[in-house]
Amino acid sequence: MDYCEGKFRLNEVDNANLPRDFTEMEDFVLFYECVIKWALLAREVKEGFKESRAQKRPSRLSYFNNLNLVNTL
Repeated sequence: MDYCEGKFRLNEVDNANLPRDFTEMEDFVLFYECVIKWALLAREVKEGFKESRAQKRPSRLSYFNNLNLVNTL
């Protein structure tokens, strides 16, 4: 699985060897869970980047002035 340009992509999907009974693949559930968690975390990180870009951060000078104001109190 890959994430590129805002899209999730599956690479090299081989459906010829998918088991009919998933008991044949002991780690299938674990693998599937890892893929889903990866996709959800990638989406969460992407949304976090969007939010951080939208938030206005104080400049260094205003941050310094706020620290001085707190120190005088």
